[in-house]
Amino acid sequence: MAKITNAYYAGLVEFLSNEQGVQPPLWVYKKNFYLKNPFFPSGFKNYEYRLLTMIETPIEFKIRNIFLGENTFSRC
Repeated sequence: MAKITNAYYAGLVEFLSNEQGVQPPLWVYKKNFYLKNPFFPSGFKNYEYRLLTMIETPIEFKIRNIFLGENTFSRC
């Protein structure tokens, strides 16, 4: 689970940096912050939901194989 959490944090830092127009720290690009297998935090197995989530997820998470959906941050 630590690998997923670390990849999520790297994606979040990169996402927030890009939103603010600043260069993300270089550590977010390290190989160990990318997952080999797709991860859907919601745990849903529904094929249509997964497809929609794969489309909506911000790129900073997609490249790390984490799929959240576009409204993830609006719920915070």
